[in-house]
Amino acid sequence: SGSGTEKDPFIISRPEELALLAYRVNKGGDMSGKYFALGGDIDLSGKKWSPIGYSNRYLQNKYQGYAFNGVFDGKNHTLRGIDEKESGYLSGLFGIAEDKAVIKNLSVCGRIENTNTDGYGVAAMIRAAAFGNVLRRCPFPARIPLHMPAESAA
Repeated sequence: SGSGTEKDPFIISRPEELALLAYRVNKGGDMSGKYFALGGDIDLSGKKWSPIGYSNRYLQNKYQGYAFNGVFDGKNHTLRGIDEKESGYLSGLFGIAEDKAVIKNLSVCGRIENTNTDGYGVAAMIRAAAFGNVLRRCPFPARIPLHMPAESAA
């Protein structure tokens, strides 16, 4: 429900609705100026997860692909049970969030593992802040095993 405005955001209440947002962003949907809010806690246990925002390459100091660039307000709710094992460039709840994106008031609990041996792919809830967007009040109590190439291990 909702119209996607600041006063009437799209409400996401089920895992399928969150997956639909990921699908639309990952197919090139522009979310700038659109507002999303969680309608309650969501349990992703047992669900396959594809991050919101996709990239399969890194060129000229920028990920090439589709980024989330809207406003996502968790309304102090929790996304539980994310269990992702990824070998691509980025993993996490949000794969790429750029430009004017705002991600706020959201807790994410679960496990994120990236097996990319190039050393890319740290959890994107953390990575999102590196692109100049705003990440506010988003604790991330998840297990994040990292796999680094043997030559870079100390």
